[in-house]
Amino acid sequence: MHIDFVQYLRDRGLVSDALASDVRKQSAEERIPLGRLLLEQGALTVRDVMKLLTMQADAPGLRFGELAIREGLITCGQLEAALMRQKSARNHEIDVVRKLGLLTPCELQSLVVDYVRFLELRVGEEDIRPTPTGQMPIAVGQ
Repeated sequence: MHIDFVQYLRDRGLVSDALASDVRKQSAEERIPLGRLLLEQGALTVRDVMKLLTMQADAPGLRFGELAIREGLITCGQLEAALMRQKSARNHEIDVVRKLGLLTPCELQSLVVDYVRFLELRVGEEDIRPTPTGQMPIAVGQ
């Protein structure tokens, strides 16, 4: 049986069922900002991202990627690659818990360490592999 981080928190009475459901929903719906992905991809610099965000603030109807192409900062191919990555990449449940302030930073860090230890103990019990979206490991065959 797979236990994700939110279930781990739920099992310890740290979040309710409703809150656990909300965290999972937000994790599934949130997309990593395109500027961050293009920065990680090496297509843009921090200065480029800041310039584009400033321009976008003055014209909110403009899409970030289209603006980056118009300004000659990226190619259509780089935008397509970043959009494909954005489509599959999601913020992890741990990021959502942090953003919502459900735990103090120290509590969250301690629980993440405990959760990793918990998963390490389970590795010997079942075959575990990471999901393609970067979420926490799932058991093979589930």
